[in-house]
Amino acid sequence: MNELTPSKMDKPEILAAIFHPRREVRNATPSSCEEFEVTVSENTTLGCRFFNPHANAPVILYFHGNGETVSDYDQIAPYYLKLGLNFFVAGYRGYGWSSGEPSVGALFHDAAVIFARVLE
Repeated sequence: MNELTPSKMDKPEILAAIFHPRREVRNATPSSCEEFEVTVSENTTLGCRFFNPHANAPVILYFHGNGETVSDYDQIAPYYLKLGLNFFVAGYRGYGWSSGEPSVGALFHDAAVIFARVLE
C-alpha cells in the first residue's frame, strides 16, 4: 500500500516553484475578526484570522494562495459573512507574520493542526 509522504517533495527546486512567501507585519484587525497565532510545532506559529460573527454557523477554512497573506482576505471575508458563514483564513510558515520556513511536509502537518483548532 502506498503511503502519503508529501515531504518527498521538499526539494529546493520544487519548493522554489510552489512557495513565494511574502512577509508582512500585522495590521489593524477588522471588526468581527479574531486574530490567532496557532502553534503548529515547537517554536513555529501561524498567523490566522477568524471572522466569526455567527454563532453555530458553518465555517469555511481557507488557506491563502502561494503569494498571498492572511490579511489579503480582509476585504473578501464580508461576502462570506453576508451569506451567514464564518470564515477562517490560515497562513503558511514564512508568510505574513507566521514563523518558520514553508515546505510541503509542513503544509500537510500544519493543515491538520489548523483543522483541529477550527473544530475546537
